Amino acid sequence: MNIFKKVGLVLLAITAAGLVYYYIPEKQLPANAKITRIVVNKSERKMMVYEGVKLLNTYTVALGKSPIGDKQKEGDNKTPEGNYNITRKYGLGVCGYHKGLYINYPTPAQTAQGKKGGDILIHGQDPKYSFTGKFHRWKDWTAGCIAVTDEEIDDIYDRVIIGCPVTINP
Repeated sequence: MNIFKKVGLVLLAITAAGLVYYYIPEKQLPANAKITRIVVNKSERKMMVYEGVKLLNTYTVALGKSPIGDKQKEGDNKTPEGNYNITRKYGLGVCGYHKGLYINYPTPAQTAQGKKGGDILIHGQDPKYSFTGKFHRWKDWTAGCIAVTDEEIDDIYDRVIIGCPVTINP
């Protein structure tokens, strides 16, 4: 087999794998589930949602462009670490992303420590790039938020209660 056929077969295999990855649907939450707790493990790029102690689902996420370390100030592109709550929800297109769940960063204690910033969300994709689907996870791209696909934020959005605790671990 000549080199061009080998390269062609490799490219075909990569394309097929990419299409399978893009189109296979992710696991969805049970229809009547209520999310009462969210845990994000930054080092693993994973977000787990719970109803009580029951793990409902695990999502792969994208973080701030500089994900290592705790957020100190607006513009440092770090995703904060600590214990927070969901304070409000913004629907389709209102927050600049598909949908968003606002997190109360910085807390009063963090403000007293000199941490600055705000507008930290769990959100879907930027409408300009929503066509990338699950591929958005391959690169940390937010300014400090936690990003999931549009389909995933749709699944999460109605099931999260205002006040839901959010723990973001390093």
